[in-house]
Amino acid sequence: MMNNLSLDDLDWKAFLIGDIFDIENCKCSKVSWIGKGKVPYVGATNRNNGVMKFLKADNSLITKGNCIAFICDWEWSIGLSVYKKEDFIGSTTIKVGRSNNLNYYTGKFITTVADKNSSKYNFWFKRNSCHLKNEKILLPVNRDNNPDRWLMERFIMEKEEWIMLRYKQFITQKLDDLRKQDSFDLLDKDRKEFEIWELFNIKIWKNVDGNKVNKLWWNIAYITRKESNNWVDWFINYDRSKLNQEFPVITIWNETAEPYVQNYVFFTWTKVNILELKIKATKYTYMFIAQSLRKHKSKYSYSFTINSTRLKRQRILLPVNFSAVPDYEYMEKYMMKIELEKIQKYLEYKSLSDN
Repeated sequence: MMNNLSLDDLDWKAFLIGDIFDIENCKCSKVSWIGKGKVPYVGATNRNNGVMKFLKADNSLITKGNCIAFICDWEWSIGLSVYKKEDFIGSTTIKVGRSNNLNYYTGKFITTVADKNSSKYNFWFKRNSCHLKNEKILLPVNRDNNPDRWLMERFIMEKEEWIMLRYKQFITQKLDDLRKQDSFDLLDKDRKEFEIWELFNIKIWKNVDGNKVNKLWWNIAYITRKESNNWVDWFINYDRSKLNQEFPVITIWNETAEPYVQNYVFFTWTKVNILELKIKATKYTYMFIAQSLRKHKSKYSYSFTINSTRLKRQRILLPVNFSAVPDYEYMEKYMMKIELEKIQKYLEYKSLSDN
């Protein structure tokens, strides 16, 4: 392992992607025809390492792993890329690059470099095979003037080791903080139905049109109708007068009725309802209530949306105290206990996998 490897003093050279990779097309043009399963489906996003859902295995559609998936369409992700270690089903908006010198570490390095080309692509200038093969990327080179695989591997290894060290420090502190809470048993609680308007102030904030925002200005969360990553579609910078600065809150989009807790400032797209409790509460209380709201999601659809009128009248079942009002302290400690258990299991898993 190299310590504090710097890239500033290295020799770099521009390479055409077509010269260092064999390019293939992915094969899935109609994902709606395939049922749910265990094979990752990679589409036009670099979130979750490109995975949008999991599908039933279909050998005719499988793309072998150990490749770089180049995103060739969709405004927000076109020009970006992800390294795929495992086999997957890829959208036809994805092309993959293969090389005998590719592995997890060199793949991570090259995708980071290649993503700097993303700004030149848009709906009018697509990343077709010709454009992709003629993209130039700068890579460090060895004495033979070839891409320095060894250096790229060591650089990513060092970065991951540093990030993992910081994460372990954070999660250990988080665990200590949770353990300091008062001991709490999960008791049988009386429950009562409440309408949303009784508990929440509801607003639809000033919407931001994502098509008018430079996607490279990554800074503040942009909440849309995307049902993953806690509704976060991208990170942007924009007019601060349109920034929602109240948190924690629950966001819920009209046409999907999927609630998520937001614990930071954010911008929103259209039709995103923002629910703020009328009393001061932590994110853990919001997480509990979001789960109760989620149980009613199935009755809403694009033809029967959870508009503001329906949302206000939506009933949810919550635990109550002796005064028959919502027991927010119980909800908070319930979710903290769940988080504590999850962190303990994760650390046990990491301890086993590291050994």
